[in-house]
Amino acid sequence: MKLSVHDCRLSIMPFIRFVAAAVAGIVTASGIAFADPNFPFEEFPEHLAGVDTGVLLPPDTFKGYVGSQQTAPNTTSGTGKQTYFGGARWRHGNQPQAAWNIQVFDDPPNTPINGRMTNITYFSFGGDLKFPLTESETLSAALRVAAEAGFYRAGGPDNTAKGRQTYGFGVSLPVTWRLTERWALGADAGVTFLPDTQQGETGFGKRLTAGASVIWQPVDRLFLHAGAKGVRRELGSAAIDAPSATDPQMLWSLGGRWALTPQMALDLYATNGFGVSPITDDMLFFADKQNPSFGLVLSYVPSRRDEPIPRYAPFVEDRVAALRPEGFADGITITSPQTLAPDQLRVRASYTASGNYAVSGYFTTDPDIQYDVTLEQYAIDAATGFRSAAVEDLRYQIGGRWQAMDQRYGHPVSLGFRTLVGRDIRKPTTGVIFGEAMAAREFGDWGQLVLNPRYGATGYGGRYGIGLGASVALGERTVVMGEYSYTGPAHGDVWAVGVRHDLAGTPLSVEAFATNAAGREGIGSVLARGSADFGVALHWERRLGWF
Repeated sequence: MKLSVHDCRLSIMPFIRFVAAAVAGIVTASGIAFADPNFPFEEFPEHLAGVDTGVLLPPDTFKGYVGSQQTAPNTTSGTGKQTYFGGARWRHGNQPQAAWNIQVFDDPPNTPINGRMTNITYFSFGGDLKFPLTESETLSAALRVAAEAGFYRAGGPDNTAKGRQTYGFGVSLPVTWRLTERWALGADAGVTFLPDTQQGETGFGKRLTAGASVIWQPVDRLFLHAGAKGVRRELGSAAIDAPSATDPQMLWSLGGRWALTPQMALDLYATNGFGVSPITDDMLFFADKQNPSFGLVLSYVPSRRDEPIPRYAPFVEDRVAALRPEGFADGITITSPQTLAPDQLRVRASYTASGNYAVSGYFTTDPDIQYDVTLEQYAIDAATGFRSAAVEDLRYQIGGRWQAMDQRYGHPVSLGFRTLVGRDIRKPTTGVIFGEAMAAREFGDWGQLVLNPRYGATGYGGRYGIGLGASVALGERTVVMGEYSYTGPAHGDVWAVGVRHDLAGTPLSVEAFATNAAGREGIGSVLARGSADFGVALHWERRLGWF
C-alpha cells in the first residue's frame, strides 16, 4: 500500500474551518458541565501517556508539562536510553484546543539501525490543533491535526556526522465513551506521514494506526489507563522503528496519573512507544526495540489569581500558630520536606575553601510544589570515590519537590519527595538521576528533626545516604544545624554543622558551615571528602506577585 497526502484527496482546511465554525453551537447544545478550575486534574483527561481521548481542555485553560522516558539501566550501559520532552496545551473560550511540544533524544541504539550502531540524535518541535466533533456526558470525539519539524542524525559517538532536517504530519480521530462516572473506553484511528529516507538511508516512513484504550478513575485524584495501537508501516520491516518480523506490529502503554496537588499531577507509565507528541507516539522506541521504557510527566495548570488558593487539606489554625511560618527549612546537606510559601523565589549562593561553589534557585507557584535548579562545582578529592577532579566540572541539576504531608494541615509529620536530574557540562559528561524522601517532625517554633534517605544513579553505579538532621532556633532569626548521613560500608559518612541568621529588615540570610561533603545538592551531598571543608552562603528570598 502506498500512502500519500495527494492520494487521500482531502482538502483539510475547508473542513477545519467548518468544524471551527460549528464548535460554539456544538458546545452550547451539549449542556456540558465544565471542570472546576480549582481542581482540574480530577476531571476527565484530554490526554494520557500513549492515550489520546476525544475530550478537550475546559474553556480558558492552560496546561504545561515536562517529562522524560528511558529504558531500565540494566538493559544497557549507563543510565539507559533517555528521551526528554515538554510542551503546553491551551484552549481559549470554546475555541479548538492548541498545543506545542518539543522532544530530544541523543543516545546510541541497542540494536543496529541501517546496519550501524552509531549514535542517534533526534530533535523535534511541533504543534497540533484539536477540534471537537461532539462533546456530551457519554460521548466525546475530536479531530486532531498535527505537524512537526525535526533534526535527525546518525553519527559516531563524537556526533561528527552531518544531520538532516525532517518533517512529520498527522491526522487522527480519537473517540471516548464514558461508560460510567469512573470508567471509559476509547478508540483512535489516524495516519502519520514521516520521511521515507533519513540521511539518504531508510527512514521511518508513513504509517496507519488504529488503537483502543480503557481508563479508570478509582478515586477523584487518580486515573489508571491502558492502551494498545496497531501500526501498519508503508516501509514494513525496513522502517527505522520497525520491530522484527516475528514481533507484534503494535504499540502499547500502561500507566497512571495522580494529582499531587490541585494544580500539579504526576504521570508514571511504561510503554514501547517513543514519545508523547501526536507524531512521535506513533513510533516504536527505536533505540531499544526489545525492552519497555518507563516515563514520568509532571503537568501543571495555574490556579486563578481571583480565586482562593486551592489546597487538598486546609490549615489547622492552632498548628499554624504553634509552628514556624511555612517556608525554606533545608539544611547544609540535608533536604527538608517543606516548600516555600506560594509565589516565592529563593536563591542560595555558597562557596567553600576547597572549591565547592553553587548557586541554587527555589521557586513556587502554588502550595506544596517547588521547582529546584542548581549549578554546582563539587570539591572532589581522592576519598570521594566518584569521578576524578580532572574530568568532573560544573554540574547542572533540575527538578522539584512535592510536600505530601504537612504538620500545619494536622498531619503528625511533614513528608516530602524530591527528584533532580542533570549532568556536568564538558565532555566526557556523566548524567545523574537523584531521588530522595524527607520526613520531618517540628517541635513548636524552636526546632525540628529530619530523616532524609537519598540515592543518586549514574552510569558508574549508585550512591546512597541515610541522613538525620537537627535544627534548633535561637530566637526568631538564628538557626543552628547539625547533620549526619550514613553512606554505606565502602565510603566515608557525611557530616555537617552550621549556623544561619536572617538579617533583620532585609530579604537576606547569611550562613557559615563546616562539612566533609563534596557538594550541597544532589549526589554531591552523599560524597564524603577525606578532610573537612569550610564555607559560607548567602540567601535571598522575596514574593514575586506573579501567581
